[in-house]
Amino acid sequence: MNINLTGLAGTGLSVGDEMAAFDGEICVGTLKLTEDHFSKDLASIIATSTDEINQNGFTTGNPIQIYKWNKLTGDKSAVQAEIIDGELKYEKNASVSATMKSLTTSAKNLRNEVEIEVFPNPATTKFTVRYSQMPVNGSTIEVTDLSGRKIASRVIQGISEEFNIGYQPAGLYLVKSILTSESIIQKLMIIN
Repeated sequence: MNINLTGLAGTGLSVGDEMAAFDGEICVGTLKLTEDHFSKDLASIIATSTDEINQNGFTTGNPIQIYKWNKLTGDKSAVQAEIIDGELKYEKNASVSATMKSLTTSAKNLRNEVEIEVFPNPATTKFTVRYSQMPVNGSTIEVTDLSGRKIASRVIQGISEEFNIGYQPAGLYLVKSILTSESIIQKLMIIN
């Protein structure tokens, strides 16, 4: 079975991340993402079925579960997808096409054309803020709770900034990127 996914941009996925199709606890297909997947905005996972020889494949009629694994953070999370064609259930010799729903919050600084992604969102122990290009020298990033209490603050050193938040209580937080004269605020949900 072929599981075709579009809408890779805005999901927090990047080259080297992996996607997998599961039937319950059984992994029935995997894919390591390449530049080609992003340039074509298409990723296809080939899932194998259970038969007389292969007992570790999918069972016809069971629901398709898709997961992503982030190589930077090591986080595994479920992928939410909207069906374009077919059904999200396993069938031999069939295909399903779906578009991935965004799993990140992103903002675009229209003046500087800097796109910012915060992922995974919701987060448990750590999260990453990724910029489409290196922000202007001296740009900073702050993480605050809703009362305004500063949780973390630092000068942006690279395109990707990782924060360890495992010690923070569950709740809604604000991630503020201060890019010289502009500030971009995004919401982050922490769950335990």
